[in-house]
Amino acid sequence: MQHIGEIEKRLAQMMAANPLRTDFQDHFGKIVKSYNQEKDKNLIEATFEALMHLVKELDEESKRGVAEGLNEEQLAIYDLLLKPELSKAETKEIKKVATELLETLKSRMATVQDIFE
Repeated sequence: MQHIGEIEKRLAQMMAANPLRTDFQDHFGKIVKSYNQEKDKNLIEATFEALMHLVKELDEESKRGVAEGLNEEQLAIYDLLLKPELSKAETKEIKKVATELLETLKSRMATVQDIFE
């Protein structure tokens, strides 16, 4: 099993790439808080199981971009634009827009950076 510090580091990296992943950070915080409140055997076992489940969820989340056909940056924009009630066609269009928007932003940022250099 990964150590707490490794999980914290992984969470920080995932949050930096996509700030909408706060639910993972909140879940981790609740697990740690619960563990720190009491130290009985059942709680320690439950905490261990919760951490193992969280690590599995983190693994799945880190693979979600590949499954969606998007890189981490595109996935972050896609998540900002995505609404749960969208059809498959609308979701496909959101992926396209996320990819195009990211490229436009990068292009414009490069132009702005060139001005200030």
